[in-house]
Amino acid sequence: MIEFVDALHYSLEELSGWMTHCFEDYVIPANFTPQLLSFLIRVDGVDLANSILALEEDKVVGSLLVCRRGNRIRIGAMAVAKAY
Repeated sequence: MIEFVDALHYSLEELSGWMTHCFEDYVIPANFTPQLLSFLIRVDGVDLANSILALEEDKVVGSLLVCRRGNRIRIGAMAVAKAY
């Protein structure tokens, strides 16, 4: 069963590893680091309280980063692990 949780309560190290895992087999794989996520939070307005992780048995299988600028909201990044 897939459970959805917000990303706010996780460290940047955890989030960056999970994001990288979800993007592993994409056409253009992304390598997220804690420094990159920190940059995206500051510059792109990533809102971790509204960003979502999809978990199956405590394993992250999907991620969605939500960005805010003023009254505008957009999806900054979204990925699902290949097996899902």
